[in-house]
Amino acid sequence: MSTAASFKVRDDGYAIATWAGLAAGETGQAVVVGSSTPKTVQLEGTFGGGTVAIQGSINGSNWHTMSSVEIAAGIYVLLTGLSAPTLATIIENPLYMRPVVTGGDGTTALTVYIGYSARN
Repeated sequence: MSTAASFKVRDDGYAIATWAGLAAGETGQAVVVGSSTPKTVQLEGTFGGGTVAIQGSINGSNWHTMSSVEIAAGIYVLLTGLSAPTLATIIENPLYMRPVVTGGDGTTALTVYIGYSARN
């Protein structure tokens, strides 16, 4: 099953794509997130033993895990296997993005936000 995303663009031009109620094993609907950088991802909710990966694609067919950089350590961190509330800046700039939940149980109920400037 694919959970649809909702969108909100604030008066200041900041856009937020939201996938609410992601359950165990669910993939969020792919959305076009624009060409602006940076993009920030936020995860909240009950993980119920599940993990989340943030994926991106240029063509909407081939998906790859996005990454962030851990400034203090100076290393790249893949945004996969996330099992706790998270706030991270995404390094890559794909046209499409989606969250993917792996595992989990009947309590898994996650909300994923991706924020970015709708004004280039």
